[in-house]
Amino acid sequence: MSYQRQQPLSGIGTVADAALAIVKDPCLFKVSNQVIELRDLEAKSTTGQPAPSGQPGIGLCKAVKPLEYAIYVRKNPWLLPVGGAVVVGGLIMLGYWLAK
Repeated sequence: MSYQRQQPLSGIGTVADAALAIVKDPCLFKVSNQVIELRDLEAKSTTGQPAPSGQPGIGLCKAVKPLEYAIYVRKNPWLLPVGGAVVVGGLIMLGYWLAK
């Protein structure tokens, strides 16, 4: 098995493409409302409020922060080299202070 180097954040692109296909679907709003209504009917809830569930959604909320970071890094390409320089400089300073 050979090692293949991937571009940074390359896995996020696949997730972003899938999310974009879902969000751009013209029937998303209608289908989501129908699913909520069906769930409410099955839970015998007619108050208009969603029936309580153990885990709402499919976990897209967990992807929000990483996507925000990925977007920020893509908009500010200088961030990675500067961050790397800060880390290297910090390690040099740490070595200096420990050697003293």
